[in-house]
Amino acid sequence: VSTQSTGWVSFHLAKTYMKRGEYKKSRELLQRSLVTYEKRYGKEHVKTNLILNSVGYLEFLEGHLHKAEVFFTKALRILSKQRYPDTYICLENLGELYLKKSILEKNQGNREQFRNFKEQAIVYLKQALQSAKECFPKNSPYIQSINDKLTKIQAT
Repeated sequence: VSTQSTGWVSFHLAKTYMKRGEYKKSRELLQRSLVTYEKRYGKEHVKTNLILNSVGYLEFLEGHLHKAEVFFTKALRILSKQRYPDTYICLENLGELYLKKSILEKNQGNREQFRNFKEQAIVYLKQALQSAKECFPKNSPYIQSINDKLTKIQAT
């Protein structure tokens, strides 16, 4: 089995573990696949940065919002530079991250910071929607999902 295949399998298995809430196993596999992809493709490659985005999402799920933002932002910068269609995923993740930050601030009574983070979440989700519209047909579930998130956040 090639190193490239091992990296691909590790990445997809990591995503499965992440969905199941088995974060420790997911992290180990993501790190392994990230090393494999960085060696094979380089740090600036689209495939490598899709893994970075997944590492960011794992950090998000574990509540490490600052770390998640660093990974999402780095992946977004590289994917945007290369005009990769899945850029919307990083933007949507950043929107979710800022929504989470806004909720945390609201719960602490920080109304101004709550509003600022909520506005930033809306900006990222609108950018994600625009990016998704460039990639998918109008009736795409990806577009609908982002629209639903925007509707929900704007109603609060």
